[in-house]
Amino acid sequence: MAKFTVWAVTDCPYCDLARDLLLEKRLPHEIIITDKKKDLLIEVQQKFNWKTVPVITEEQNGVEIFIGGYTDLVEYLERKTL
Repeated sequence: MAKFTVWAVTDCPYCDLARDLLLEKRLPHEIIITDKKKDLLIEVQQKFNWKTVPVITEEQNGVEIFIGGYTDLVEYLERKTL
């Protein structure tokens, strides 16, 4: 089963919106708060060449798919339901 991962920081409205959307759609997900893990956040941002938060991926059959941020997640989920 596919699972989403959201690397986020507290006090980030787009991180909250991403979490809320995944909850609303009842999609399996993990939220990783990186407030005290700056090195992890930097590593993930560099891996995907992404400068903002949230950083969102989906794992499907052991393959990690980079989605982007909140608006990218909205578009991604819309495309998946077409």
